[in-house]
Amino acid sequence: MALLVALVPTACAPGGAPDGGLKPRDGAPAVDAGELDAGFDLDAGAVDTGAPDEPDAGPAPDQDMDGLPDDQDPSPTRANPVLLRDEFDAMGDWIFSSVSMAIEPQDSLLAVDTIEPFEREGWIGPRPGWFDYLVRSRIRIDAVGTSNDARSGHAGVIARVNQVTPSRYITCGVDLRRRQVVLAEHQGTRRTTLGEAPANITAGAWLLLLFTVEQDGFTCEIDGVRVTGASSTLPSGSVGFRSYDATFAADWIEVYELLP
Repeated sequence: MALLVALVPTACAPGGAPDGGLKPRDGAPAVDAGELDAGFDLDAGAVDTGAPDEPDAGPAPDQDMDGLPDDQDPSPTRANPVLLRDEFDAMGDWIFSSVSMAIEPQDSLLAVDTIEPFEREGWIGPRPGWFDYLVRSRIRIDAVGTSNDARSGHAGVIARVNQVTPSRYITCGVDLRRRQVVLAEHQGTRRTTLGEAPANITAGAWLLLLFTVEQDGFTCEIDGVRVTGASSTLPSGSVGFRSYDATFAADWIEVYELLP
């Protein structure tokens, strides 16, 4: 093995962030029960106000103290170096393809707030030395538009972003319109599906995303639904987010190097 349901326990990991990085969002926007930006809400009437409200189960086991809970850590007894940890409290080193995607420091979110049938991408600057790594994030898709394009309703994480042509990357994300977890390779406007699986995902719910990127393949896991695939087209590169005809938010992102 080797670039949108279970609740995530609100446990604290080193550094003070819940769930080893999960931040509560008591003020997160509620899902629109009607129309939003000429789109539609796939979970009408259901409102998710932010973080899960179940009792604190205590610190998540983390033997190597690297910030990754043992049940999400590919090497739980050996610390994985942290390549990136961003809670979106400042603008940072991000590049965006459109003003529709932006960091909102006042809410500690990276978000797309407008539904449009176009690619919306944001990524960290060149990272040619990133080869094998684990991307960990929490995302929420609020609504999708009415476009008939097969890409409509997608949002998720991108990896191995090609800096010469930023529209080249691997995605691990959610197709909210079709209720699927999707792993795909993007080469400009051409998309090749590497793996997909049905998922019981609703609009407005926070989803834990784990994306393993290795030389011999990829694993995309979102709220326990896992798909795998492989491609040798993009050997290295940075990470970021992507959406198409959907509003979404990301609460934080972490990248850990995977050691041989």
